[in-house]
Amino acid sequence: MTNQLSNIIRPRFTRIQTWRPNSLLLMLLPMMASAEAIPYPPYPGAVQSDSYKVTVDGQPVFVHKFLTFDQFNWMDYASFSMTGKVHVEVTCLVSQRKLITCNIRPLAYGIQPKIDGNTVSFDLDQPRYLVIFFNDEPAFNNTGLMLFAEPPEKNPVKLGDANVVNIQDYKVDNTGITLETTNINQAITDVAAAFGDPPPQRGLGLRKLAGRLYEIRMHRQWRVVFIHEGPALIAYDLMNHDEVALWLRGRRK
Repeated sequence: MTNQLSNIIRPRFTRIQTWRPNSLLLMLLPMMASAEAIPYPPYPGAVQSDSYKVTVDGQPVFVHKFLTFDQFNWMDYASFSMTGKVHVEVTCLVSQRKLITCNIRPLAYGIQPKIDGNTVSFDLDQPRYLVIFFNDEPAFNNTGLMLFAEPPEKNPVKLGDANVVNIQDYKVDNTGITLETTNINQAITDVAAAFGDPPPQRGLGLRKLAGRLYEIRMHRQWRVVFIHEGPALIAYDLMNHDEVALWLRGRRK
């Protein structure tokens, strides 16, 4: 009887042992390949931020130090490409005090970060352009971090290609200390002369939405929304077309 049971059990155990790992591996491979984050390298001569540290899925992302025009505030930035769902952590190095608040814009994305000491973390399930404010009100005259999570480039441009112009050839100051409007405008003019002006599109420039509300198109998708207060236009948020429409409907209620 013992030998009979042994002969029955062994084939079954052998079949299970040889089948399960292979099946699990086949099931896990798509899951492993479904998410990927690739940090962008710094540009030549870039100065690393001493205010923020960023990681995506545990990988360090270079944070560029970028002073605003008045030199008293900064709006540093980091960028990476992503597919699937990724985990982002941002550590604020500005002071030793713990973070109390963290505001992530645009509000329409509904991103609620987790705060732990001087580090915030959150997940992204699709590419986003974000502005993050720490212990400060979300306003464009305050310090913050711009985070550019982009889809992977299919055909990334390379310096030296025939249709690529390097802005550094115009001797611009890449530290942000010097206002380089003239040189940058000249580079844009030269590109337009060499490759042709883009076709005119309706809706570019400043456009009134309603009452004291205006928008400027930055891209085919993105709009910066402004509120007219006294003699100034105050930048309020960065949204896409659908988010602007939703925001306007909410203000009318």
